[in-house]
Order: sequence, then structure tokens, then C-alpha cells
Amino acid sequence: KALEALRRMNDDPDDVSRREFRRAMYGAHHPYARIPTPEMIKNIKRDDLIIAHQRFMRPNSVWIAVSGDFKSAEMLNKIKNALGSWAKSDVQWLSIPAPAPVTDRRVFYIQRPINQSQIRIGDFGLARHSPDHFSWEVFNELWGGSATSRLFRTVRTEQGLAYSVGSGYSEPAEKGLIVAVSQTRGSQTLAAVQSILKISQEVREAPFTEKEISDAKESIRNRFVENFTSSAQIASYMMNLEFFGFPPDYLDTYTEHIAQVSREDLLRMGQTYLHPEHFSIL
Repeated sequence: KALEALRRMNDDPDDVSRREFRRAMYGAHHPYARIPTPEMIKNIKRDDLIIAHQRFMRPNSVWIAVSGDFKSAEMLNKIKNALGSWAKSDVQWLSIPAPAPVTDRRVFYIQRPINQSQIRIGDFGLARHSPDHFSWEVFNELWGGSATSRLFRTVRTEQGLAYSVGSGYSEPAEKGLIVAVSQTRGSQTLAAVQSILKISQEVREAPFTEKEISDAKESIRNRFVENFTSSAQIASYMMNLEFFGFPPDYLDTYTEHIAQVSREDLLRMGQTYLHPEHFSIL
């Protein structure tokens, strides 16, 4: 299965652009961008899996979330009976190196025999637990995170330069990425890139109307509620938050933090994280 996935990893242009942009930003050997080769997969032996299991899979490093119709005490006893003899051990996770900063604009190309272009333009952004998380979430919504964002309205709706356009971000342990993404006709590639760069420069000054800001916050709050439509979603979400060290009141105060984001916060986000002069372009 792993070998087949590697064999087909270049079938989807969107997957290729996502993967290669990470490699361009982090470097081919960084854990956030490293890609195994078929030889690496073939060389993995059963003993390697046993060693990895013994090294990392311990009860003091594993989290379990259970949802459904049961009595908590009875379920806890079942888990203890099934796993109680599992020996604890000190687990040393591998460290993740900080990525090297990018100070100049860079342009990367992937030549494919197709008549469409996948565009990715971005930079390093926030790491997990950044105090700017909520402010950036609102800023991203306004930049390119929704159908009412500046990127979508201008590049797609007004200028007709893209089939799709938007922005996104990641927040891993080390610095993640902030990325504008677009799909367009090959002949419109340069115009779409220029438009995305121009809008990104403009929104550094947070020129959003009060209605734009209010609508963005409301959209974020509505999506947040949709994360909890089943007990399985709730259990999974809460376990992940605890595993990654978020505060116990994160869910209870989420919408409050979004509501408190001010225009000054948005201006600070633009000035701090958007630097089109040294964006990487793929």
C-alpha cells in the first residue's frame, strides 16, 4: 500500500504542489517535508517495527478517547483490564529543528504537460500555542479563508483569474506555513500571481470594513459549532487539545477570543506575518 501511494504521488497536481511547496520551504530532509523513497519502504523489516513500537508505544505516551452509550466506570475497568499489564517506559520523542528563515523572494517551477496551473504563495507563520492564534484566524478569514475574502472576491469573482483561490495555514510545533493557493488556466498564471501578491500587500494595512470583520467572526463561530455534531467528534477534539497542551478552557472561551480580536490586532497580523517581498512562489 505504501509503495503504491508513492507510485501514484504525482497523479494529482494539487497534491504535488502542496508537497513540493513544503519541501521548498522546509528543505527536503526536514521532518515536515521529508518523503520516503521506495527503497526506504522496502528496507523496513519486522524487527524495525518492533523496535519502533517498544520505543514509542507506551501507555504513558498513548491517549485513548471513547464515545458512545456506556457507563464510564465500566468502560474504564474494561480498558484497565485489557491494557493494565502494559509496562510504562520513558519515551524520548525526536526533536523537530526550527526551519531556516526565508529573507528573499524565491520562485519554483514544476513543469507538467497540463493546461492548468497550481499556485502556492507564502511564508512561515505561526507555531502551535502562538498568542496570535485567534487574531491570525480572523485575519486569514479576511485575507483568503472564505468566499467573501479579499482574495476570492478579487482574483476569482471580479477579475476571473482563477477557478479557485484562498488562503490557509498550519500550526505545528515549529513554525508552520501561511499560504495563498490558487488554480487557474496556464495562460493566466502570471496575472493571478501578480494579483495575489498585490492583494497580500494591500491587506497588510488591514483595510477591512466593519461588516467584513463582523462577517468573518460570525463565519468562524459557525464553523466551530459544526465540529461538535457527534459524540465521536467531541471526544476526538477534546483528546487532541489535551494531548497538544491546550488550556482546559480552550473550547469554552474559543468564541470569546474570536469576538475580542480588534482592528489593531488585524493590523498587527498583517504587519507581522505578511511580507510579499520575500514570499516563496511555486
